[in-house]
Amino acid sequence: MAVAAGGRLRVFLERAATQFPAWRERAVVVLGNESADLDSIACALVHSHVLQQLSKDPACPIFPVVNAPRADMKLRTEALGALAAAGIDWSALLYVDDALGRMRELQKENKLSIVLVDHNQLAVSQADIATAVTAIVDHHKDTQSLPHARSWITDAGSCASMVARHAQDNGVPLEPAEALLLSYAIAADTGALSEYMGRARELDHAMAAALGALHGRSMEDLMADVMKWRQALGALSCAELLRKDYKKFVFPRPAGDVVVGMPSSSAPVAAMAAMPDFAESIDALCVQQGLGAVILMSLAGEPPARQMGVRVCDPRIDEARVLELLQASELGLVPLGVYAGVHVFDQQSIKHSRKVPSRTCAPSRWLRA
Repeated sequence: MAVAAGGRLRVFLERAATQFPAWRERAVVVLGNESADLDSIACALVHSHVLQQLSKDPACPIFPVVNAPRADMKLRTEALGALAAAGIDWSALLYVDDALGRMRELQKENKLSIVLVDHNQLAVSQADIATAVTAIVDHHKDTQSLPHARSWITDAGSCASMVARHAQDNGVPLEPAEALLLSYAIAADTGALSEYMGRARELDHAMAAALGALHGRSMEDLMADVMKWRQALGALSCAELLRKDYKKFVFPRPAGDVVVGMPSSSAPVAAMAAMPDFAESIDALCVQQGLGAVILMSLAGEPPARQMGVRVCDPRIDEARVLELLQASELGLVPLGVYAGVHVFDQQSIKHSRKVPSRTCAPSRWLRA
């Protein structure tokens, strides 16, 4: 059952989407990460609304931006489900392709301030706006790529917990729709605070309880919804599944950058490998994104299980060394076979996502001599 979106939130989101494309004055943009997952979207929407209520400068409004193309929103089934449950029209939101051009124009005029949520390093395609970043709220490891920005980076299972705590600490009451949206993000990121996922921290437990008092639903109930949406892949092609939750890591090298793409999917890697367009889709991703390697990760089923697929596309990379390092890591990889040049593994450690492979596969460790 959907929770009716509160009047203040609805008006706020509609104003942002309609005003920003033509906005020419000072502005603050709250920007989630490039994978635009549920946590990232929920944090961008709610944190921007909280900041607007705390602002003492009415001439400088706050605008939330979903960091994904509008056309790709159909791929984000978890976010679509949570937004609908919270009574929010996804089509009325502001997307990066609606906003990035205006953001760059405002930056050139020194009229833009950016607050990052759920990440602390801009995507490569957005690195030119880094000087406009003034604040960061994130639960990932600090890359220290934006030392000029005020940052709150802490060990939490979900960035949504941090957004909820910020509102609580500053006396900003959240509407039930906002509380529900943040709760869905906490459930998705921590497996409903489960021990087997090993991600939930004290802050997540405290904020889940506080938010639950506002909307009246349990973490387990919310997680059941998330799992339903996670598996609602419909007629998505393999290429669309690879774009659904995608991050790119760039490692600078004197002889040319090495780029690693890391898609995450709610369809098992082995199931994707059986799709007729799998080989073509992996090849296209490598070419389109200029990738040296693809590390495909999946979390699917109930109870959830992880798989990983590894494909090396750059002859400078020692594939055998990459596989050796990954299998020696804490991921607990068990080989399943090779499909279309992709080495597929069961991943025994369910709590680890992109952080371990991004740390393990530093180019200095796997480039050929």
